[in-house]
Amino acid sequence: MQELYLDWNATTPLHPRALAAMQEAAQQTWGNPASLHAAGRRARAKIEDVREGVAALLGLSTRDVIFTSGATEANNLALQGATALVTSRLEHPSITKVAEALERAGRRVLWLAPSPAGVVGPEAVGEALTTLGADAPGATVALMAVNHETGVVQPIAEVSERAHAAGARLHVDAVQLVGKRPLD
Repeated sequence: MQELYLDWNATTPLHPRALAAMQEAAQQTWGNPASLHAAGRRARAKIEDVREGVAALLGLSTRDVIFTSGATEANNLALQGATALVTSRLEHPSITKVAEALERAGRRVLWLAPSPAGVVGPEAVGEALTTLGADAPGATVALMAVNHETGVVQPIAEVSERAHAAGARLHVDAVQLVGKRPLD
């Protein structure tokens, strides 16, 4: 019986070009990038080339690209210091688990109810930030761009307007968006 795989939005098989790039890197740029020897310089050059490529893809400066072991670590790093957080239970566990930990630590976390279609509306974000009152400036809104299981696309631009108008930061987990939609 042939296996039927229906979780393509969450992950897909490794593309042959990506595998080839990884094999090349493992064979040719395995040195410690912080070292001054030739192997280290090759590794540092490869990292900086990749940093430039990621920055170009995302429309960022290279100084804004920080590498982590994956999206879970990146999400954790981005949210650990949140003084107040606005999010939903639809988020990836790497967000919801941090939110729960922040709650246990006594920080304010407002859980938004998504629409029946799975959308976290900008109105709900605006209302939550109003509820935070004096805590809204400096708060963080965490919202994924595209749901990792359903594929629902969230209204990031509109949520961004609401968050920034309240003085809050917006953290977007865009892992599912890269390569599928234009980034701006």
